[in-house]
Amino acid sequence: MAIERMNEPTPNGRSMEEDARHIPRRAIHARFAALGGVERELPERTPMRPPPEFG
Repeated sequence: MAIERMNEPTPNGRSMEEDARHIPRRAIHARFAALGGVERELPERTPMRPPPEFG
């Protein structure tokens, strides 16, 4: 892909950059969908630690 053409729309309406990102997502989705999907439990978010003090 030529860099100067990355933002031109493709026939499906996405830019080449978005198309390049979409193809692997679609492949991964298809693989896990064939297995019945995957349920993930996200960890609870915790507060950020205070920044270090230098000095």
